[in-house]
Amino acid sequence: MMPISMMPMDTPNDLANAIVANRQEDAPRLILADWLEEHHHAERAELIRVQCQLAAATARREFGAIPPLEARERELLRICDPTIRMHECPLVPGVIWGGMARGLLDVCRITNWRTFDAAFTREMAQFPGETLSIDTERDRSLDFADLAFWPPLDAMRELHIEGPLELLQLEALEDSPFLPQLQRLKWKQLQLTAQAVPVWNRWISKQRLDLSIQQTGLTAHFLGRLLGPLAAESLIALRFSQCRMHTQSLLMLASLPLMERLIALDLSDLRFTPSELETLLERIQLNNVEQLRLTNLMMSHEAFQLLTESSPLSLLQSCDLSGNPLSVPRVLTTLGQGRIPNLRRLTLNRLQVHEPVRLPDFSLIYPRLEVLHVGDCGFTTATIPILTQLEAPELTHLTLDGVRLNRSGMERLLAWLGRLPKLRSLSIRHAILTVDAAHALTPGTAPDWLNQVQILR
Repeated sequence: MMPISMMPMDTPNDLANAIVANRQEDAPRLILADWLEEHHHAERAELIRVQCQLAAATARREFGAIPPLEARERELLRICDPTIRMHECPLVPGVIWGGMARGLLDVCRITNWRTFDAAFTREMAQFPGETLSIDTERDRSLDFADLAFWPPLDAMRELHIEGPLELLQLEALEDSPFLPQLQRLKWKQLQLTAQAVPVWNRWISKQRLDLSIQQTGLTAHFLGRLLGPLAAESLIALRFSQCRMHTQSLLMLASLPLMERLIALDLSDLRFTPSELETLLERIQLNNVEQLRLTNLMMSHEAFQLLTESSPLSLLQSCDLSGNPLSVPRVLTTLGQGRIPNLRRLTLNRLQVHEPVRLPDFSLIYPRLEVLHVGDCGFTTATIPILTQLEAPELTHLTLDGVRLNRSGMERLLAWLGRLPKLRSLSIRHAILTVDAAHALTPGTAPDWLNQVQILR
């Protein structure tokens, strides 16, 4: 088997050992970045620094710092990806390496249990990541009794399971001495037999998890078995994606005590009828939620109004409503009436901007908003006043892709942007501008940060 380095080129052994011995610490990784820069690998060094900064900003919920770091991260990954694939992703049958976190490989995906021989176990000691992905669909011969006591599991903080688990497999995981430290569980195509439910409940109740469930049919009976017996403190985040859920399932979900304790809730891409969604949003109580993602749900304004009226969202910091048939002015008006004072990141991509639009007769005040994404909403010269009346003194990043402006519209936009004292970055990709509007963006007539914007005309 090829020796596994999993580190950038010629990393000193003592530095590699320090990184894997302190996976959650940034300091050894930043020392590696300095070493790489000294040895003429500046982009690879910067990738480590940028991803460490991005992880720290995300953990501290410094939303204004995230977009520029993400943009630079994408550029560096494009540059460094060929080198990473060649030197840091060893060819091991049955293993797929992927995902970068804080500058180094983070995901080990197992598709063939026979990979786990003694040599691979020893070499996995050099893996700097904290995410293990198990594909039970590809290989039904996985021995979970061995996995549960596999020493590298002790370093994992995130576990992905693709496919069903049988009772004996769950019992093996429950007995594992290496899983109490687990922080996030992502399960795709979740299946539980009645016999496995008690084991599942005992296992999950030992952790405070961020639980993600994908591509699973969620009946009321199944949800009751899956989440009903859990103590409210067992989950800190609940994320459903591309699942199927019906009215009775929604009523079950809304009534669970754990919903009031969740810090994060994601219901993206679920298949609801409008009446089903209104039923959920009218009854749900999100007393502690800080991050809410409700994208591509066909959510009506009536359903959105029910959510803001029935649920105390005073702690909400990040909200994503992209892809719903909502209008930007109505959403901004609803959220800007003081009921959500801590909102720091708002994403409304692909919403509607109607013309002619009746604008509210008062300024909308967002005292803590740092990041606003309203890309591909179709803003024009006639509708840009929807934005220019916003008072957002903390705004640092704005996404306004797909605007169509003439000179007067651009001048109005620039005048508003000039009143945002902390604005650092603006995205207006795929803009359609008249010639005189484009001239307003030439160097010398626009702020320094705006001169760097790339516009595709």
